[in-house]
Formats: sequence, structure tokens, C-alpha cells
Amino acid sequence: MKKIFCFIALLAGVTMLTSCGNDDATYTPVPVLEVSNADVLFEAEGGTGSITVNASGNVAAVVESGSWLSASVNGNTVNLSAPLNSSLNGRSAKVVITADGNKAEVTATQKGSVYGLVEGWEYTVTDAANASVNVPVVHTEAVIVESLTEWLTARFNDATSNIEVVAQSNESAKDRVGYVAFKTGIISDTIAVIQKGIVFVVNPATLSVSSEGSSETVTIQHSRPVQIIAAPEWVDLKGADKGGTLTMTVTIAENTSGTRTGEITLTSGPLEKKISIAQAGAEAEEGPTFADEVYGQYAFVYYDAFETEDWYYYDTEITAEGLTIYFPTSATVTVPYTIPLEIDNVGRQVKAGPNGSYLGTFADTYYVYLGWLNMTTGLSPFDVRSMAIGTLSTEEEDGELTTYLEWGGTFGDQEIEGWVLQAHASPEYSDDSYIGGLSFLVNPYMMKLDSGEDAAAARRRAPSSRVIYSRGHKVYPAKTSSHGPLKQMK
Repeated sequence: MKKIFCFIALLAGVTMLTSCGNDDATYTPVPVLEVSNADVLFEAEGGTGSITVNASGNVAAVVESGSWLSASVNGNTVNLSAPLNSSLNGRSAKVVITADGNKAEVTATQKGSVYGLVEGWEYTVTDAANASVNVPVVHTEAVIVESLTEWLTARFNDATSNIEVVAQSNESAKDRVGYVAFKTGIISDTIAVIQKGIVFVVNPATLSVSSEGSSETVTIQHSRPVQIIAAPEWVDLKGADKGGTLTMTVTIAENTSGTRTGEITLTSGPLEKKISIAQAGAEAEEGPTFADEVYGQYAFVYYDAFETEDWYYYDTEITAEGLTIYFPTSATVTVPYTIPLEIDNVGRQVKAGPNGSYLGTFADTYYVYLGWLNMTTGLSPFDVRSMAIGTLSTEEEDGELTTYLEWGGTFGDQEIEGWVLQAHASPEYSDDSYIGGLSFLVNPYMMKLDSGEDAAAARRRAPSSRVIYSRGHKVYPAKTSSHGPLKQMK
């Protein structure tokens, strides 16, 4: 009973105290200013942010340091705006917010700008036309581009942030370097563009084979299509091209004659390369050679078709030096001319020339060259080199044998019907220097003389009606007489 009473008495006392407090107290709110959210980190490009506060009373805000930042208040939100930061350095500003006498400070930060080339300053392109490269650029301001080299063009692509560089074709085998300048913000720099030269490498460039012939492999590295311009008729070419490498099989036919040489001419773009071929000749038989038969004294017989319309001859000799023409003592020309010869012991042929072969001077005034003649089309072109072809034959009459060297051949698709000793005004075999012909030797052939025999004696034992194959004229044995620098066969 005692414990219960005491509790009731205490409760009554609490009730009395509470009632007295409610009647006498007044309530005063405490001012509040709390930052609930702050978006105050800006990229270098600039942008907007905000600070949100819980506050009693009106909110005000001011930027006390950092004039680059601007602030405005909308209710309990402070709106911030930052412009572009062109500097490489970051920066900060202090925003002071007040409400009902309370103050809060928030620091806003902006990053510095980043400029530069992502992948370096040096780039390489191929030799082809419109070869291009894209150069990535990190920037916060506009990029200005200028080509410093005439064979380069450059522009900035805003959508990809790339400097696009395009090169013209490089028409040489040498590398070259061009430059492009760019500027963005406070940064200026230069891009170097290396353009490779045309790749055109022939390996090997020289072939040396035996007379039996063979197949050789030539590898050609190239950056442009390879064209075969010319090749000897005794060479066959086949090739496979893959990934800029042309593997060419050069098949060289068996050589049954003397040593021969030739060239394969290749082009790639504007460049030209040659593959030189040297092939050994067939082994000569033992004993006297064809050259031994050819060497000796001759009467060089020809027809004067343009003036006297008669037959004449020169005294001539074939030696290892060539075919030498001797003039009679009454002639204006006394110095002999020697025409180059090639003697094929295996094929038993003699080749004279080519046209354009320099023979000497005339009267210390003109330069004398060898040329060919077709009676229909005229002189052989000055830029074409062809050789006359001679073959040995023997004819018999009344038990007497006479050896002849018949001359034929072609230049282009025209028959060589005559040889011309040409006079030129300068030491240049060309149409510009050509003056005229000293001698036009039409339908030429050579009659070989026996040892110690003169031309008159040889003619007496020659067939009485020798046919000149190319024109059908006949030569009859008769005495010779002087005809200017020539000898005439009457």
C-alpha cells in the first residue's frame, strides 16, 4: 500500500509542473542554412552548375574570388555559369551564400584546357595520288590548319576532330617530306608528312646464261603496275603479281649462233628499268671458221640508179676491223671508210651497220655516216637502228668458181635496197644535220678476189650474166674506167 501511494503522489506532482509550464513559455525558430547539393566542377570547355541549399529566409549568393564565374539565385538554388578556360591551368572561385544572417562558402573548380596531337607529329603516306592520313587532335578551341607544301592539302574535320591531309602522287623514286601547320587556342605546331617514292626494284638486273638457254627468275618489287615495253624475240616472259611483288620467269631460248645480248625494258609509272641479258654463243667447230672464209679482198659492186644508171664498184677488204672501202687515186675522197661488221660463225652470216654508224669525215667539212635506202620509201629513219644481212654464195662457170657476198636486210618493214654514204653538217646522226648523200649504192653485192687478183681479172672469170636478185639487172664483164670517186663496170 505504501509503494502505490508514493507513485500516485509523484505523478500528481509532474502533472502540476507541466500545467504551470504551458501557461508561461514562448517558441523562437532557429535560422537554418545548409548546402544539400553542389555541382561545382567544370570542364575546360565551360558550362553550368548549381548549389542547392536548405535555408530559412531569403537566399543570396555572390562570387567573392574568381571573376570568371557568374552566379544567380532562384529560390533555394544558386545557378552557376563558367565560360571556356583557354589556359592550360585549372582555376577556382569561392561562392558565398547567405540567408537570415547565416553564411555558407562553396569552392567551384574549372579544369585547364588540353591541346595536342594524339599520335605524334610525323606521319607516312604512299606514293599514290590522293594518299591520305588523318591526324587526331585534342582541343577545346577551334583548330586552324594550313598546308606549307604545294603537294599537300589539309583541312580540319570538326565532326571527327581530325586534321585530314591528302598528298598528290610522288612521281620519283625518292621519298619527300611536306609540312602542315595548325593552331588551336594558345598552341601552334607543325605536322610532318613523309611521302614514299615509287617502289620499283628489279632483282637481278643482269642475266648471264649459256648457249643452251635456261629459265631464270626475276623478282620485281613495285608500288605501281609494271609494263613490259620491249624484249628480245628469243626471250619468253611469264609472271605472277601478288601484293606488290611481280615474280617473272624469263625463259631464254637455245643460242645456235654467236654470242648475243639483249634487254628487257620495263616501266612502272614514269620510271624505266632494264634487265640485261648476255648469252654465250654456240661452240665453233674446229678448223677454219666462217670468218676465215669471209676475210679477203672484194669488189663492192652497186648500181648508180640516180645519175648514170650504170654499174660501178669499189675496191674493198673485209678484216676483223670491218668492211673497208678504198677509193681510186682520182677520187676526191682518199681516206678509206670502214663499215662495222658482225660475223656470225655459227649462223654463217655477216651483219653490216647499223645505220647511223660513223665512218669519218669528207674533205674535213662533213661528217660521214652509213644509212639505208628503199627505192620506194626513201632513207631509213634516223632513230631506227637496223643492220644489213650478208650471205656467202658460190657460182661456177666453165670450171671457174666465184664467191659472192649478197647483201639484203630490212629497216622496219622496208627492204634495204641500197646503202648510202650520208654527209652531215655536225657530228650528230639526225634529220637536222643531214645534208645529202655522197654515194647511193643500190643493189649492192660483193665479188671476192683470189689472192693477188685484181677486180678486172675476177670479172673475166665471173658468170657472163650474173643476176642481181633485188632488181633483176645484169652485170657483164668489161673493162673499168674512172668515174669521179668511183669505178664503173661497163
